[in-house]
Amino acid sequence: MNTLVLTVHGRKIDLLAPRPEDIYWPDVCFSLANINRFTGHTTIPVAQHSVIVCDLVADFAKPHALIHDAKEYAKGDDSTPKQDAEKIAFFEQFPPDVRDMLMKSYPNLKMGREIIEERVDAAIHAAAGLEWPVPPQIVAEIKRADLISLATESRDNLPEQVGDQTIRPITPTIKPMPPTEAQHLFANRLQIMLPALNDGIAA
Repeated sequence: MNTLVLTVHGRKIDLLAPRPEDIYWPDVCFSLANINRFTGHTTIPVAQHSVIVCDLVADFAKPHALIHDAKEYAKGDDSTPKQDAEKIAFFEQFPPDVRDMLMKSYPNLKMGREIIEERVDAAIHAAAGLEWPVPPQIVAEIKRADLISLATESRDNLPEQVGDQTIRPITPTIKPMPPTEAQHLFANRLQIMLPALNDGIAA
């Protein structure tokens, strides 16, 4: 089995044991600019989405918000429907009695994807010099902004708005940026939000 991800700049990330020193920010910028939201059914780069969420949160949450999806540079984008289906399918493989036992005995049981995400996220936050685990008040603020971004992006780029229909999209229309433009935007915002990284952002 191979758990190493090879990046565009030749770095290798072990998804089971990622290290802060493995995080190369030009890789993050490039990858997020070339991964599209909604499992590729829009052309909105994750890098653009990350900046939108950063703009929607209060100042205290902006650095964390900017990199809230940075883990996707190593493990890819997983939509909410895919995540939900993965969990359902996981439990469906067991007989009902075993399924009930697992759900009752291990209510916090995590999918392999979730474990990998947490490990990559921890390495990224350490590399960025940001607190991990993310404080609950920052998590809540990012979630609020993420839902608004989801509603607006889908309204403007899919046949219909998806997610929580009680969420009101923002007024400006969100138009997809070309990958190169999104990459520069995200890199520039990293320099503003995380100035300590300035020497390591440019490729």
